[in-house]
Amino acid sequence: MKAILRATAQALMETCKDLPDDAVMEACDAALQILERSGVTARERSQFLDVVRWLVQENEPFRVSMTTPTGSVGEHARGLSHALETALERNIMLEERADPTLVGGALLRVGDDAYDASFLGALRTLERQLAAP
Repeated sequence: MKAILRATAQALMETCKDLPDDAVMEACDAALQILERSGVTARERSQFLDVVRWLVQENEPFRVSMTTPTGSVGEHARGLSHALETALERNIMLEERADPTLVGGALLRVGDDAYDASFLGALRTLERQLAAP
């Protein structure tokens, strides 16, 4: 039964991909009604909803933020997005931000991880190393 629930959840997600948010909720309710009429247990219903939630999360673009002095990675945006999607094995949404204090380089935030490849970050690291006993 688990395989049927997963397949139904995947079909539901594929069907709902291009629907507006309010229609997605209606489609989920309809799918649940069909499953309940076919005799699924409360536990199976809960498993179905868990699979739907997981699929929604997996299909949502992963937010990635790139901060540069100008706020634009320019012609490199497409290549960077492709490299990150390949590495993360997920669709991403690249948000570009500006911070002129960086002077050069960039800050990359992927989920909870941050990578500092900025000139300002390098100066701060050097400052800490020189100040260390």
